[in-house]
Amino acid sequence: MPKHVVTFRTASGQREYGPGEIARVRVIRDLLALGLTIEDLRSCAGRRHLLAQDPLPRCGSVEPGAPASGIVGRRLAALDAEIDRLAGLRGNLARRASGDD
Repeated sequence: MPKHVVTFRTASGQREYGPGEIARVRVIRDLLALGLTIEDLRSCAGRRHLLAQDPLPRCGSVEPGAPASGIVGRRLAALDAEIDRLAGLRGNLARRASGDD
């Protein structure tokens, strides 16, 4: 079972976090910046303690064209679908703008 985060408060009431908590928040922010969602991270909250490891464990590799599984695989599939959708929109807009419609 993961440890609870222990925070301390300064005399003015501000919270102080230790290096482990700061590192964990940085990793979470990095994962969000990579396109994972809060819901993705919530679904694996039981493995949150792995974020404290140095170096971080690999999430797995996905070779181009290989089926992906798990959170990263689902997010990659969602990103690919969004890229396809946006490419289609771009193509439609470009055709209309050029009068080829």
